[in-house]
Amino acid sequence: VGGNGGDGRPVPISGSIVYYGAGGGGNGFYTRGVGGLGAYVENSGSGSAGDSYNSGKSGIVIISEAPVSLLPYVFTYSGTIGSFTLAPGTYKFTIAGGSGSCVGGGGGGAIGGYGMILVCTYTIATSVTINYIVAGAGEGYGGGGGGSYVFDVTNSQWLFVAGGGGGSIFSGNYGSSGLNARD
Repeated sequence: VGGNGGDGRPVPISGSIVYYGAGGGGNGFYTRGVGGLGAYVENSGSGSAGDSYNSGKSGIVIISEAPVSLLPYVFTYSGTIGSFTLAPGTYKFTIAGGSGSCVGGGGGGAIGGYGMILVCTYTIATSVTINYIVAGAGEGYGGGGGGSYVFDVTNSQWLFVAGGGGGSIFSGNYGSSGLNARD
């Protein structure tokens, strides 16, 4: 029996809790486990479930005023670098890397690793332009997830980088899960 995935990290956005970075359910020989809270949500950086050729979930970048405003800016995967200008103030960034995919098959419990989740506060005194990219998910056959990042163009410095999870491998009836992104 495949194990259940761990719950994602609860992050309050717009007054409601959203779970990011959940673990996918393991692929047991007879029965699959289920993903943790948030595992089936796109743009959550959650790990893929352990069934045949299951893609992971892409990452996300969220910018809100701190404390959290009612209207955060939410950027999802597009495959391109985006640009945004921040006025002076304090901002809260929630960033998730993409998760790895699962190469399923006859068993082994292998799942894709999940992307890193960062929740950071950044204060600026003058307007700055940032570039960001939202990670894509690892796709079928054990692809690893991409990283999400935020770069301060005005001051030429990296602000935040959330790495992606590793893809799983499978051979015969045995698999090896992808590693989760780390600090």
